Amino acid sequence: MTTGQDQGSHPGEMTVQAAATPESPSRDVVERPPSIAHTIPEDVVAFLIILTYSPLGYIFQKYWAWDPRVVYLVALVLLYATLEALRYVRRWRIEDVEFIFSGEELQTLLHKGCHFLKMRSRGRTYKRFYVVDEQNRLVYDGSKKPGRKKNEEIVVDISDITDIREGWETETFKQKKKKNVQQTCCFSLVFGPKDKTLDLVADTEELRDKWVKGLRFMRKKKKGGEITSHFEDWIECKFRSADTDNKGYLTFDEVLDKLARMHIPIDRERAKKFIKRIRGDKDNKSEKDSKTSKDPEAISITHFIPLYFLAIKRVDLDCIFEKYAEGTDVMDLYDLADFWRRQQHNADATREDIQRLLQAHEPIKSAFQLGLMTKQGFLSLLLDQHIFNPDHRRVYQDMEQPLAHYYIATSHNTYLTEDQIRGPSSVDAYARVLLKGCRCVELDCWDGPNNEPIIYHGRTLTSKILFRDVVKTINDNAFQKSSYPVILSIENHCSLVQQKIMAKYFKDIFGAKICTDAVSLALEKLPSPESLKGKILIKNKKLPNDVEGDADVVVDEEELDEDLSVEDLENGNSKTLENGDSDAPPPSPTPTTPPHLTRDLSLDSSIERLEAMDSINLNTTGSTKSIEYIQQQEATSQKRKESSGKVSSLRNTLLRRTGTSGTKGSKDSSSKRQKVKIKLAKELSDLVSYCQAGGFRSFQHSMMHQKCFEMSSFVENKTLALIRDEPIDFVDHTKRQLIRTYPNGRRVDSSNYCPLPMWNVGCQLVALNYQTGSKPMDLNEAMFTDNGKCGYVLKPDFLRKPESTFSCFGPFSNAWQKSLKIKIISCSQLPVTKTQNPYIKVIIDGVDSDHQKYKTKTIKDDGFNPHWNEEATFQVKVPELAFVRFAVHDYESKSKDNFLGQYTLPFNSLLPGYRHVPLLSKRGASLSPACVFIHVSKE
Repeated sequence: MTTGQDQGSHPGEMTVQAAATPESPSRDVVERPPSIAHTIPEDVVAFLIILTYSPLGYIFQKYWAWDPRVVYLVALVLLYATLEALRYVRRWRIEDVEFIFSGEELQTLLHKGCHFLKMRSRGRTYKRFYVVDEQNRLVYDGSKKPGRKKNEEIVVDISDITDIREGWETETFKQKKKKNVQQTCCFSLVFGPKDKTLDLVADTEELRDKWVKGLRFMRKKKKGGEITSHFEDWIECKFRSADTDNKGYLTFDEVLDKLARMHIPIDRERAKKFIKRIRGDKDNKSEKDSKTSKDPEAISITHFIPLYFLAIKRVDLDCIFEKYAEGTDVMDLYDLADFWRRQQHNADATREDIQRLLQAHEPIKSAFQLGLMTKQGFLSLLLDQHIFNPDHRRVYQDMEQPLAHYYIATSHNTYLTEDQIRGPSSVDAYARVLLKGCRCVELDCWDGPNNEPIIYHGRTLTSKILFRDVVKTINDNAFQKSSYPVILSIENHCSLVQQKIMAKYFKDIFGAKICTDAVSLALEKLPSPESLKGKILIKNKKLPNDVEGDADVVVDEEELDEDLSVEDLENGNSKTLENGDSDAPPPSPTPTTPPHLTRDLSLDSSIERLEAMDSINLNTTGSTKSIEYIQQQEATSQKRKESSGKVSSLRNTLLRRTGTSGTKGSKDSSSKRQKVKIKLAKELSDLVSYCQAGGFRSFQHSMMHQKCFEMSSFVENKTLALIRDEPIDFVDHTKRQLIRTYPNGRRVDSSNYCPLPMWNVGCQLVALNYQTGSKPMDLNEAMFTDNGKCGYVLKPDFLRKPESTFSCFGPFSNAWQKSLKIKIISCSQLPVTKTQNPYIKVIIDGVDSDHQKYKTKTIKDDGFNPHWNEEATFQVKVPELAFVRFAVHDYESKSKDNFLGQYTLPFNSLLPGYRHVPLLSKRGASLSPACVFIHVSKE
């Protein structure tokens, strides 16, 4: 939007250029206009002469004995300062932004039509006349044949054009490059379901550019309605559901009933006024309504939609609109630019940006042609203002850092779809998490029948799936959503024979994708995700380089088996696990078993269930046979308990299989686990490169003796204890080496722990149960929505720099602190519940000292468009580790409040200005169009 000064205009007059010639280069950045003082020298001279010989000039000369030339100079300085001050005050109104309606002009050009040379694949060329008609269709003459009249006109709808290519970008042009055709004059249209091409040559490059830009403009314009139609589609769906007999209209009483069901309270008289207002005078009632209904008050979908908008008049949006429209019914381009720059913090917006907003959101053609935005267009614009930074929906971070410098999306017991004891295992579970961007999946490998390794949760009643099928599924889905490396965390319980079979499947199925780089002992840092694109890394034990064949390796029992242990079962009745789903700060480091699970987890009953393990049939799709067998075993469990000797024998057998002692009440069982020797196949070992599983003694020992490619796995309670005792050493360790954390074995319901404490010290692979919707998974989804959902998020520099001494417990630099102000304005179309008494919680999570929350008042009996206008202010000490969560609940006076929806995002992905927050269900599914309307300020 450029405000210029015509040479013949008055000094204070402001003109808006209607169009720019094609030769004028567009400027991506708004340039500051020249001073007004420089553009009107005659007026300046006149002003200075008047000032010089005015009484003020006379006083200057008489009492200060100033020379007239000095007075002239002072006046010049004062005038310049005054004009510049006026420009500064009105900088939002007279900024040099030129709103060029070039799209409309080009559209006019296309409607006039012109001749192009049409290229054919066989070398023939035809000169044809091409024009875009009033229905926005490209029309041209068909081919001619000797002795015949020309064929009928060929019509291509603008919306059917899928691509517009400049130059020689199709096979037809590539075959004819040697012809006397300039590339700068060529363009091609790709259209239709079969991607047909229309290859054209213009007389000049300028004409080609005009048609290319004009066609692109018209195509976007025609499809622009799709952006704003989603809201109307929802309304139409509601209308159709009420029109049960498909008569095409609703009676007046049906309309009132439907609006009431949509939580829009409206009285009969007001509804009648709205209908009359929509239709206009009764004599001008639509022909469609007259023919389809005998009820004069019945309306069709074309009138139901505007009635809906009138009934839900958004007072909050109207106030914003009226402020910038300055009391009128429309906003002009200056008003829109003012709002976009001030409130939405887009100070660098160009003229193209502002025009694009109008083009995309203004539904009324006449208003758009005049450069005006109506309330309807403004509503569409605000509904499109998502709270999440769109730049963060692509890969924007530096991907050349070592692997240890990234958070990596990690799944625990990926094959499970329900609980950890009896739930089904599924091959499809791997596809689901990989398509969500997960980059580390777990494979619990056991010996199976017929020399086919299997995957299941060992020593439980979960169903079994074939290792081979899992590897195939991973291969098919690993790089569909992200090209960055996938890590396979192997829990190896297989014999040497089946380990060799595993290695063969890996090599045969993955092929060149599997990373088998020879790792030097002198390696100081891990490779980057960028350098490992398209690669699959195996995380497992590795034999020393000088070992030529199969050999024993020594591992801690904790490394060998992350499953539910006997000690967990024995001690499972005493405490309660924190599931990480509350609004409280992260839990203490000693989680325990949920009370509602203790009856099924008694030692004896568990042993009885585990005894049946070998009898359960292999099931690659589910666990039907397994569940039937479990039910049979439960029916006879009482009889089997009568034999105490047998139970004792089974208990001892289980103890031997898990490699643990039966001592109860161990103060720190994890620190007293015995070393275990296992056989490791050379073939499997050779596939391990940068993710070599290693034991952990202490951070000091790791710093002195371990290599960067050795990684450790910690159970959640051990991780929390290390964070509590050695937070700085923990951070130093994760600057160089990978750490994987996983849920405590007592989480048999597949609940999740809070990942924040682990992220706060730099843990890269925080494994969670993806099948369980919960606040921890909401945080995980928020973390890895960042950076384009590629599964890798760069850690803050204070968790990467060698000289950093960061501790998640503080102190923190004051330079990091930011102030966050959130004005909670309203909600729209909340999920339907019985009471409809909503309130909102805004929660800040991150380091412990940043945990804060704000709760609004409860709005009674309004679940469709409740208003709050409440403001919450937060001081965030470590924004780079902080998350913002919006949770909407429905107040229940006699029972627990209902959860309606939530949305969580990283603090740094939060955009300022007026924003709509889309609500998601507990499992992360969209609840569209339910949303929260807010205003955000960050300082």
